[in-house]
Amino acid sequence: MANFHPELYGWLYRNFASKPELAQRISDFLAVSSACEGRMYPDNAKYYLQKWIPGMETVSRKWYGKELPESFRLEVESMEELAEEYRRLCGIFI
Repeated sequence: MANFHPELYGWLYRNFASKPELAQRISDFLAVSSACEGRMYPDNAKYYLQKWIPGMETVSRKWYGKELPESFRLEVESMEELAEEYRRLCGIFI
């Protein structure tokens, strides 16, 4: 699921021992967000990546012809808002 927030996985790997309380919060976020990440993957990852790669299509062979439902798009957007909050807490600025 590194298509969504690889920097948080990296931060967790590097800091879990030195910042255990924040690391637990990050770990909890990553665990819960994995449910969203798996829904209509890879189309939802492509939707997420459109923020950084303008014009990226969300269509894939796996879900060919099916549009990402609005509820899934809202989940991805909410996940990104939370990820941004955790990035700030970790001192990660993209």
